[in-house]
Amino acid sequence: MSGNPFQPTVHVDGPQKGQFGDGARQIRAHFLYREIELEAPIRARFVYDGWWFRQKITFNGQLVWFRVSWLKIHREATFNLPAEIDPERRLVKLEITFSPALWIRRFQILLDGETIYDEIH
Repeated sequence: MSGNPFQPTVHVDGPQKGQFGDGARQIRAHFLYREIELEAPIRARFVYDGWWFRQKITFNGQLVWFRVSWLKIHREATFNLPAEIDPERRLVKLEITFSPALWIRRFQILLDGETIYDEIH
């Protein structure tokens, strides 16, 4: 037995980089844009577009969230899914962490509090 019973058994050097989500895959990604194909727990094409001083999110081409970002880039978006996509109208939350130069460092999609996509750079 080691001298410190509280010593962690595995050493981890911070968060792993990459994309995570069993039912999701990234289709396109660049500066302020992400296109993600969701297959579980819902089937939909998710698009985040932050170009030209506006931020918008679409699901299957349907606008579900929009903000003008002249003075402030919104780092969170919360909305309920349209009934055509999800009859339960579950809550979606997008959380984005930006670098000082506005590159996306983390892009996380949660459905009813459960992470369904998590991209870390």
